[in-house]
Amino acid sequence: MEQTEALIEALSEWNEETGEDKVNDFKTLILFILNRLGDDSYFDGQDIDSLDRLKNRVDYLMEDCEIHEDFLIMGIVNFITEMMENKIRKHGEFIIYQESIESEGISEQVDKMSQKKLSELKSPRYRIKAVNELDTWKLIKTKYFSESKRNSWENERLMETGEQLKEIFSKSE
Repeated sequence: MEQTEALIEALSEWNEETGEDKVNDFKTLILFILNRLGDDSYFDGQDIDSLDRLKNRVDYLMEDCEIHEDFLIMGIVNFITEMMENKIRKHGEFIIYQESIESEGISEQVDKMSQKKLSELKSPRYRIKAVNELDTWKLIKTKYFSESKRNSWENERLMETGEQLKEIFSKSE
């Protein structure tokens, strides 16, 4: 559970450090993660803190589905990094996509949203913000998920497993 707590703290810290005006909206980021974890409950309209929902989903996957914490958390951490890198790498593709939506004139509401998104994408500040957000994430990721911390968590898990095995074998004797 230490890695889960580290993930929640890292996401909170990233959200605080990057401020309100972001390329990678915090709530949307959490919803994308939840979706990848098979949780579509955000469609139910409940007003629940996204980080609580994320923590609950991770706990469920670890306890009920027996997914190893390190595998699950590092998968989420790497997904976040990849998502932020894609905002930079595929910037041009996003502009082309938004322009195609705008030209199709699907509806007035979609058109207004598309125009707003297109102006954000074409802003000179977009790339600067995206790179700063990615850099901030990478620094925080290193702080919370360094190789030495991951090794320490693994050693703790091995020690716990060893203790559990000792108890099991001592009961059978």
